[in-house]
Amino acid sequence: MILAPFSPQKPMTFEAAVTLLRTRPNGVRLLQEAYLDANPREAAVRFAASGEFAEALRLLSPAARGIIVDLGAGNGIATYAFAQAGAAQVIAIEPDPSPLVGRRAIENITVGLPVETMDALAERLPLPNLSVDIVYVRQALHHLHDLPGACREFYRVLRPGGVVLACREPVVDSPAQLRRLLASHPIHRLTGSEGAYPLPEYLVAFKMAGFELKHIWGHWDSVINAHPTVGTAAELAVYPAAWLSRRLGPIGRLLGRFALFRGLAYRWLSRSVPGRLYTFLAQKT
Repeated sequence: MILAPFSPQKPMTFEAAVTLLRTRPNGVRLLQEAYLDANPREAAVRFAASGEFAEALRLLSPAARGIIVDLGAGNGIATYAFAQAGAAQVIAIEPDPSPLVGRRAIENITVGLPVETMDALAERLPLPNLSVDIVYVRQALHHLHDLPGACREFYRVLRPGGVVLACREPVVDSPAQLRRLLASHPIHRLTGSEGAYPLPEYLVAFKMAGFELKHIWGHWDSVINAHPTVGTAAELAVYPAAWLSRRLGPIGRLLGRFALFRGLAYRWLSRSVPGRLYTFLAQKT
């Protein structure tokens, strides 16, 4: 069961919250880091060229040339990127009709591409059994109130051997961690729409649906999770040493030469903090 978040007294729509954040100090930077630019096409082009998407494409190839469901597609950055990368078809599932953060944004930036948008929820996908090759989810599972039901739907629509790649899902270990996460979350403070699951609940939902979990990446295990702190896999590989240098100066640069201290830095970076990000690769067998 998802841990219950608090809600603001007058919750905004997601579009209204994004619009308001653009007027606040550091708001534009935060939104650009989340690929919520005022121009969705510019955001999509940046995402398609990112180290995060390059890693997702590497993990999903060669199936990424098949039929892909982009679940919780938002403003369409991944829909656009997969279509440009050669997918046969991308089905963008997005219930928000917004021209800024929803279906109309997707339709505007994917003209001429093999893309179909659908107004639907993860728990009730309007797709036939055994009809898609990949379900791609970026920062959407934690919004669901029926995670097990959604995973069963993923399993239903995937062909045998198909995969779910669920990226950048926040993890909390307790109600106290959830409260800390939401109290500092700029979007949640306006919309009341955010949430998070404990790690075991993600894993159980996949396994109970019938999936084999092929891989689990913690926050500093993949460039997918580490964005925007690092932009490429190469930057991620040297980040513990760079972190030591930034924190401790010349001493840190010296310590960063040794695997022992790089390992200690990695353990510190990977500690249990509210909302640390995980990515999951699950396969239908």
